[in-house]
Amino acid sequence: MGNGKLFPTLDSLMLISDKFNMSLEDLIKQIDHEIFLTSNKREQISNTLINMLDKQNIDEINLETLYSNAGFSYENNSEFNSVYEVFEYYIFNLDLEIKNSIVKNKNHWNNPFELIAYAVLPILYAHAFELKILYSKDNRVNGKWI
Repeated sequence: MGNGKLFPTLDSLMLISDKFNMSLEDLIKQIDHEIFLTSNKREQISNTLINMLDKQNIDEINLETLYSNAGFSYENNSEFNSVYEVFEYYIFNLDLEIKNSIVKNKNHWNNPFELIAYAVLPILYAHAFELKILYSKDNRVNGKWI
């Protein structure tokens, strides 16, 4: 993501969580939260990108326009280095939200179908607008999502 910071993939987080017998939720709390869900500016910029993708292709969007549409100045930008990085941030957080829900609920729902129904589908439903854009036949993100 921005600032040259590297972050572990979700699969790596799950492996670390299992290896050290620590819940994924607790592990995430130990890591710099700016990378994850707490940065309102980063979230607002990534949400603005998804809204813009409803009307145009990702390659037609530049960071200056994206920041402007999100209500921020592009000057002194330290959040993102590219529009694709903003997109990756959005996907990372959506994926993290789903995996976190599964981890939290895996002991509550013994049946995998119930786990999906009660832990995953509500998140997918909450993000239906965004998922419609990401899975549209227009594929405005040039296959980066699929």
